[in-house]
Amino acid sequence: LHSRVPQGGVLALMAAPNAPGTPGDAHATGTPGGQPATPASVQPGTPVGQPGTPVIVSLDAPTLSDTASATCAGHTAGIFSFDWSALGKLASASQDGTVRIWDGDGACLSTCSAQSRSAVICISWAAAGDHIGAGLQDGTVAIWRGSTGARVAEGNGHVGQVRCLAWSPRGDLLASASLDRTAKLWDASGTCVATCSGHSSYLYCLAWTPSGDAFATGSVDKTVRVWSTSGACVAVGLGHSAPVCCLSWSGHLLASGAHDATARVWDLAGVAAASSPVNAQCTAVCSGHASRIYSVAWNTDVRRPRLASGSHDGTVRVHDGAAGVCMTKCTGHSGAVYSVAWSRSGQGLLASASQDGTVRVWDSTVGRCIAVHVGHRGGVVSVLWSPDGQRLASCSDDMTLKLWPEVVSLQGQA
Repeated sequence: LHSRVPQGGVLALMAAPNAPGTPGDAHATGTPGGQPATPASVQPGTPVGQPGTPVIVSLDAPTLSDTASATCAGHTAGIFSFDWSALGKLASASQDGTVRIWDGDGACLSTCSAQSRSAVICISWAAAGDHIGAGLQDGTVAIWRGSTGARVAEGNGHVGQVRCLAWSPRGDLLASASLDRTAKLWDASGTCVATCSGHSSYLYCLAWTPSGDAFATGSVDKTVRVWSTSGACVAVGLGHSAPVCCLSWSGHLLASGAHDATARVWDLAGVAAASSPVNAQCTAVCSGHASRIYSVAWNTDVRRPRLASGSHDGTVRVHDGAAGVCMTKCTGHSGAVYSVAWSRSGQGLLASASQDGTVRVWDSTVGRCIAVHVGHRGGVVSVLWSPDGQRLASCSDDMTLKLWPEVVSLQGQA
């Protein structure tokens, strides 16, 4: 997902440069401005929604037990990102230059590395098929078989760090976005089939449409661009006043989160077929956060679209996707919220991962924290539910990937 400080510890993404720079310079690797170097401490027992809610937040209390149901350990440096397979396996990308494949019980099935052994920044497991794609610090895009760990191909088209990448929903194309200001499309054999140029600065995020006929990118140049599978730019979204660092699709609606503390919703119906770039229509602006937004995610109920956002201000907000109005504010984290993810259970369960070292699960309808998962010894970079919605996993600076006990209902039964 995100690039990191070489020494680990904080996300370079959190301090997007205010002006274009050279890939690999201080903008790409420096400590984020305004972001605490270590998580703030909160005394256990601080209320977060209702009496009896378990609150365990401080990383400075070593006696606190680990609540993970499984821990995937073996990397020798921080984990930057991870992804689930359709069959419930996991793949993790680490600064140690390897990708590890795990089963659902935390056992390592195989270890993969590119020829350069450069840090692996981002990873994506094709929903259809057996391919894992990864983006590296040195600009390489590598592909492995998830079932065996065998290397399929390596592509060397980027001249800057690959910041993020994702397989199309059909699994036939891999899109990558780089600090070299371009996005590229690769087929499953590792051949670059298109280069997307148009952004004037670093690319920080990428997301495919649900149909797979187009994908969007967000940039330090404060714009959102949408590209067809031929590599043509078909839409441009203008309106953010700071770098765009996260994206999420729901049907033809695209949400973008930025360092201007807002999320914007764009209606992009039919743009994939446009013959020339159109100006994307912004239909809603979601405000309320006191600082930059790091993650946005749509729920899966298209009848009642809700957009969740996680921010440097330590809160999670749930917005009405049509009007942009904040419906719920979730408070309890003592550090920046780096990642938010919805469960597919249909119960409105929302997970968040924070710099404070915890993963929280929320009843998004009322903003009540129903679970606090502890065990990571560093900031939690990303959280994702399994494709079947039954399991929750997270990765951290502490070199581990953890799986957490299932939250069965909103009544607190587990």
